[in-house]
Amino acid sequence: MFRTLVLILVTGDIIDIASAAAVPTFTASNNSELTIAQKEEVVATITLGDIEQYANYEGTDTVEKRSVAIFPTGIITAIPTDGIHAVFGPDLQADMDKVIQAKCGDSDHMDECQKDISKLLQDNSLGNHTKRFIPVVVAAATVAEVLGNVIAGIVGALGGLALGAGINAATAPGSVNLEHVEDTENGVLDQISSLSDARVVAIATGIDNKPMVTVTLTNTVGAPSPTNTPTEEVRIEQLKVDDGIYKKGDIILHIPKDTGNKLMDYLGMWGLDQLKETCKSSKPGPINNRKRAPPLDPECEEMVRQMSVQILQETNSNALRNLVRVNEANPMNPAQNRDGAVVPNIRNDEVLTVIIIVRGELDDPDIEQISLGEMLMRGAIVTETVLAAALDAIEEKGNEFTILFEQSAMEKVKEEDAKCENDLFCVSDHCKGLMEIGIPLIASEIIQTGFCTMKEVKGCPCTKLLEPYVHEIEEGYLEALEAWQQEILKPIKGANCDSNNKIDLDASDYDDEVHSACQQHDELKRLKKRDNNAFWWTNVDGNGVQWSFDWNDKGNCDFQCEDIFDYFQDDRDCSWDGGMTKAGFIETDCGIASYSIDKPNPECWPAAVGVPRGLKETEDQPGTSVDEALEDFCNNIDGQKVEDSSDDSVKMHAKRWGFAEWGVPDRRSFWLRAQYANRSGCGGYEWPRKTNCKAAFKEAMETCAPDSPRTTGFIVSGIGCIDYSLHVTDNTHDDSPPWKDPVIAFPPPISAPSKGAENSVVCATIGGYGRPLTKDDMEKAFDAICQDGKDIRGFGDNPKWSNMIDYPPQGQPQFYPNDRLTMHLTMGAATPDNGEPYPYDDNWCLNYDWKIGREDCQYALRRIYGTCGKEDGVQGGDYTYRCVHYKTWHVNLGN
Repeated sequence: MFRTLVLILVTGDIIDIASAAAVPTFTASNNSELTIAQKEEVVATITLGDIEQYANYEGTDTVEKRSVAIFPTGIITAIPTDGIHAVFGPDLQADMDKVIQAKCGDSDHMDECQKDISKLLQDNSLGNHTKRFIPVVVAAATVAEVLGNVIAGIVGALGGLALGAGINAATAPGSVNLEHVEDTENGVLDQISSLSDARVVAIATGIDNKPMVTVTLTNTVGAPSPTNTPTEEVRIEQLKVDDGIYKKGDIILHIPKDTGNKLMDYLGMWGLDQLKETCKSSKPGPINNRKRAPPLDPECEEMVRQMSVQILQETNSNALRNLVRVNEANPMNPAQNRDGAVVPNIRNDEVLTVIIIVRGELDDPDIEQISLGEMLMRGAIVTETVLAAALDAIEEKGNEFTILFEQSAMEKVKEEDAKCENDLFCVSDHCKGLMEIGIPLIASEIIQTGFCTMKEVKGCPCTKLLEPYVHEIEEGYLEALEAWQQEILKPIKGANCDSNNKIDLDASDYDDEVHSACQQHDELKRLKKRDNNAFWWTNVDGNGVQWSFDWNDKGNCDFQCEDIFDYFQDDRDCSWDGGMTKAGFIETDCGIASYSIDKPNPECWPAAVGVPRGLKETEDQPGTSVDEALEDFCNNIDGQKVEDSSDDSVKMHAKRWGFAEWGVPDRRSFWLRAQYANRSGCGGYEWPRKTNCKAAFKEAMETCAPDSPRTTGFIVSGIGCIDYSLHVTDNTHDDSPPWKDPVIAFPPPISAPSKGAENSVVCATIGGYGRPLTKDDMEKAFDAICQDGKDIRGFGDNPKWSNMIDYPPQGQPQFYPNDRLTMHLTMGAATPDNGEPYPYDDNWCLNYDWKIGREDCQYALRRIYGTCGKEDGVQGGDYTYRCVHYKTWHVNLGN
């Protein structure tokens, strides 16, 4: 197919000559005239051998459609263990196909084939990538030139072979693989790295390694010297005031020109042109109006992330170290900003790009081990720089480049935001560090990438599981498992009823109620709604009937509502002539069907003061009525499971409401409770239903307080496996329910045990009743002493009663000013601080500040006059309430 080719590249032209040995070489002189090199000059030769070996790359690296990329990425100073791989985008591959079809099938046109493919590759950034190879002894330009021509030659030769084999489509390879051959110097990469002073390089191929192209190198400078310790510094400045297009709070990155130029060179190596093209739709406009508001185009965001990873890696080497050598006191440095450091708010799949790239680098063994805070700052600088380059938002000013980092594009992060969990496995659902390669559903493979993709841990390194877990099982185990699974999938396993727990019931009544329930309620009729359903009726011989179905599957049931509940009547342990058990349940493959038949018989408890029913809050009666509370309570606990447990938070639902007495709010409390009851037939748990809950409370109130505006406490047993109860108490602590030992702290309950004083009103017995006063007059008198936070001075001893307060005070018009005798009220308060005996057996006054509480004072005085007075006359008395002894009387004086 191929004749021997020698292609000599001279100042951009390719000349075909026939030779197999030393090749005469043309070089350009100063006057641009061609001269012939000496024939005895020995030409360095790169031998490729069998050309087909370079098309066997099976990696998963991808590249933009019109681009070419070389992997691994980054600056390469030594031959990578896995070699290097040039990968071509599909659009570029299609363009190379056209060249191959037109010019590479005929040996007479191989020079044009080589030239056109080389141009295509160079136009699509191959030159930028080959610049990344900087071996120790060979100049970077030498490697770039040789490597580029080697790749172009391989593409042309592989395309020619494909045409010769009769393949007329997709003849260009998708990639070129140059492997590193260990323990030998014969590999292509090893040969390139050993070049030193060569000015002419021949590239030979085929089994006999005949030269096919000769390259005259245009740049043979020596190997680069190591970069010195960085001396330049990037300055990060946050503006304190508005300045033209710059606003207060904006950040400006000042990058020295040398560092900026090197940065742009490196960005070019990784395809800055392609990045700009991809992000074109996200560009904000002129440089003096470059507001941007993420999210950007998703493809743009992903390319920014990929390029930021490359640049971040290079900041660890001398190559771009200067880019992250910055003034320490800056808003992007976590060490200086404990409330969070500033980063760009660009995201990938809702996760900050900075977080993703930093997580990926922290565990890289090739990366210098630095603090997480330092890495976050580097990541923020790099991401903002790459993003600005992508959007053409880097401005050159004098000896520096500047980047405007606007406040609207900032977000704050802390070090803990970037931390990764320990023991992340790529195959776990929490991580999903997986990628599918190949054609889905046809010929594909799932590989582990080493980095998580799920939002919470995106970018974190994960452990690849290389070997399957093998578990040996006994012979016949799988067959037994299959039989067991078939058994548990049977729709009905039989009813469970306690025949010792009976109730008289006509079977026809049960039939009627089941039929009614199944027809009236779609949840039971179709058994498709995925919810726990329960219904309660009370018209079966005065008994309550409850049906419920508690789901545990994810699909639909095949049986009908009435079919399920008919099983109870068909089972003689559940039903017989004239009677049934009070409860039963059936386990199915869809869930648990159950019923209970019982009449709730509430046990009524006495209460000193009944709880208001049906009353809305008014000025005289502030607080919540039972009717209002039970609606809220039953709705909130609907479907909230209770279980047999010693832990009250698991065993019950309970809530306190305060209600008023003597027109003062929250003097007493009532509690509503729904508690699991471990009765016969109960399975250790139950779900309260709002229908049952409301009916239980309402029926109990009608039983315990019929036709009354107030109700006492009660408990209703027998509603499935739940007891509903109402508790009335004078303890107003939210954490002190009446079924527990009380919390001993202020304020004490009205009925707190006393030892030094009466906890009930003691009416005055001297002087008889005073004249009646209006409610307004009484309240004005109470306001004179009931002032929040007022010091309690005691009653006064010198002279006696000297600290008592008169209302109306002396010098102001008294009550009954036109009568022969006027009248006023005298009031006072005292505590143990003023010599009063401690009023309680326990330390109920704990944390009390010994000052007047307005509502407490109002309650005490209203109760004294309300208890001791009568319609046509007032009468005072004594009352100790909430740690304070109140005393009051009326006084008649002559005009």
